[in-house]
Amino acid sequence: MSQPHHLNNSQPEVSPHTADKAHGPLPSASSAQTGYQDGGQETVRQTNRQTSRVVEHSAQSAENDGISLTSGGDCCPYLAADSPTAQPRPGPAGGDALTASSSSPDAAAVATASPAPPRRLTRRQLAEVAQQLAERDWQLLELLAAHRLATTRQLARLDNQVHASAAARLRQANRHLNRLYEFGLVERLPRRIGGVRRGSAGMVWYLRPAGWRLSNPAARPRRINQPSPLFVLHTLAITETRALIHEAMRAIGGWLSWVRTEPACWRSWTLVSGARRWLKPDLEAVTTTREGDEDHWLLEIDLGSEHPARLLATCHDYQDHLDSGIEQAATGGYYPQVVWAMDDAGRAHQLRQAIADDPGLNTALFRVVTVEELPRLIQRGAG
Repeated sequence: MSQPHHLNNSQPEVSPHTADKAHGPLPSASSAQTGYQDGGQETVRQTNRQTSRVVEHSAQSAENDGISLTSGGDCCPYLAADSPTAQPRPGPAGGDALTASSSSPDAAAVATASPAPPRRLTRRQLAEVAQQLAERDWQLLELLAAHRLATTRQLARLDNQVHASAAARLRQANRHLNRLYEFGLVERLPRRIGGVRRGSAGMVWYLRPAGWRLSNPAARPRRINQPSPLFVLHTLAITETRALIHEAMRAIGGWLSWVRTEPACWRSWTLVSGARRWLKPDLEAVTTTREGDEDHWLLEIDLGSEHPARLLATCHDYQDHLDSGIEQAATGGYYPQVVWAMDDAGRAHQLRQAIADDPGLNTALFRVVTVEELPRLIQRGAG
């Protein structure tokens, strides 16, 4: 049986171009956007109760700031800005933009997007706006293009610049987001995550069509039209996971060197029968330590909305993909570490035990942790 990468002594350098060769054609962005919008009201209520820690952790991290501790989706794969090898990306109008580093929430309140200002920018107007954007403006556009939804606080935490305090970082993010809003490039959902008391830090942002055209002219815009509460919570949980990894690596002098969101991080392979199989992680990341050691991660974020049997079936999908050898052929012999980030400790224990009891699964392939345990796992590495 093939082994995951942390059991090998040799780990070749990870490259986005190398990884793309193994993944095959990707599904359309529209198919990915609707992937988490199904489910009845009971599922939504259950998810709302169980996901408070995922969203609230964003506020706690910035307020504590004692840990000081990015994603390119299919629209904009890029190196993280906190990587020493990150390169500037030319803006559409000649400017340069560095790529980004990357109480229960009132889910019902964020179910419907607020009406966008009746403003459509012409090509000439868009070029004029692009000339006025600062480096941080471009970073925010690319983060929203990659993650679709993010709160003000999450976007502030993904800023690599040095600030006097977490509050100063948050104020700067809010200032730039309001600037992009006035330009007609971004929009916000009508209610804040965490309630009114969270203020602007709880605002949920997404790109308007003009913002999509600037961040990646070749990509088809992902429109956010009346997203379901489950979709909003899951999408924000993925953004939160990226922020946690980013903070965890910076705390030990490392960095998040490469990241991709769905559907760009999905894999497909063909069986002998001709049937096509899919592997659909929520997030893919490569982290680098201060010494230059790399770890490659495939992350699944669980909010308690899926039956445990479905989670185990997904584990078998990863095992089948590992056994196919396709990933190893593209990466030089290693396989990424699969991580389940669970919102509930009981479900984490249940899945961990189910994996250990299943003779068809290689237990070394999987790490099952809670959201609170994820930063420590990332800092320790896949080994």
